[in-house]
Amino acid sequence: EEAPLIRIDGVKFEVDSLSCSLEKGKDTFVVRLFSESGAKQIRVPASQVRSRDPKSGETLLGKSVANDNAASLKSGMVTVHKANEKNDPTFTPTRVERKGKYGFAIEWGDGATIIYSMQALAKAAAGAK
Repeated sequence: EEAPLIRIDGVKFEVDSLSCSLEKGKDTFVVRLFSESGAKQIRVPASQVRSRDPKSGETLLGKSVANDNAASLKSGMVTVHKANEKNDPTFTPTRVERKGKYGFAIEWGDGATIIYSMQALAKAAAGAK
């Protein structure tokens, strides 16, 4: 049985080898994907992960992708935050933990813990690219 693959920028990456971590001090995940020819690291805004179905990775209708810094991540622009500005806890990840070969448990600032499949995280990474 072949491992599931996802195509990003014309390269096929193995979904089962995906790794995910939190970018320190930001509401961003660092997703790493591996292929036969190399690896790719993609920064994925937390709001893009939270607005996806945890199993399939499809975008959920009616979910707001507020506080999405995808445009600033792609362009390299600086995002300005005010000192007293509070982030929406719904889109603020507090912890990521690998759950066997299936996926990653993500604990959110609003108290929810959701297990996202590797496929869901791969699709979020492809969408952030």
